Amino acid sequence: MKKNILVLICCLSLFIAKAQTFVGIETGIGKTVMQPLPGRGLIGDAGYSLTSNTVQELGVYLQKKITKRTSIGATIYLQQYALQYSFSSFQGVDYDYTKNINYYSAYTCIAPYFDLGIGITQKIHFYFMPAYGFMCNRYENTSITAITIVGKSHSYSNTSAEINRNPIVQLNLGLKESFKLNNDWFLLLNEGIRYMPVSTNFSDGFKDIGGTTLSINPMHYSIQLGIMRAYHHRSNVKETKPQIQ
Repeated sequence: MKKNILVLICCLSLFIAKAQTFVGIETGIGKTVMQPLPGRGLIGDAGYSLTSNTVQELGVYLQKKITKRTSIGATIYLQQYALQYSFSSFQGVDYDYTKNINYYSAYTCIAPYFDLGIGITQKIHFYFMPAYGFMCNRYENTSITAITIVGKSHSYSNTSAEINRNPIVQLNLGLKESFKLNNDWFLLLNEGIRYMPVSTNFSDGFKDIGGTTLSINPMHYSIQLGIMRAYHHRSNVKETKPQIQ
């Protein structure tokens, strides 16, 4: 059994080694869109909101063609989140409480890459990537303002930074449109969606009106431009032999 598995691995390695190879890099912008949150809106005179800012996208990948239409490979990309949380509560004329959190985190994500060419010319490709991300940077700034019955204002501000947080899991779906520059170079337009199937706790300060810490799984949309280099196997390049007179 072990011998058969070894033979299979060797055959697969030889097949992939002879396949056409593509290496690319992409960059662009992305934005996180929140799913419906529990208790969002107002209960009496209390409410909270969670919004996001646009972030930069960056990724590199390697893929090999295994059939005429399909390719497999691997990718590494940067996933960033820039979120703003706001909570406010007004208790009649005697107390007014507001909390704002500016949150940022960055993850290094790795993923296998599955690509399918569409149509005869295959200028458009559909891709799928299940990714696993490790936190590489994180900080948040919290500011709290409380106004009491006598009109006194108490303010508090704190900034914390740490990378000891849970990793993330993402499912990536998207379309890439390629524009051929020459036999080796291609310009790419990538439009993708990233979904977190498993909810995560981004910050202990993100709470609903009942005081429960929010665990969310937001959608992330991105658009990127890239450049790709194709490497052709020598066996696929036709050589013209000189004719002997």
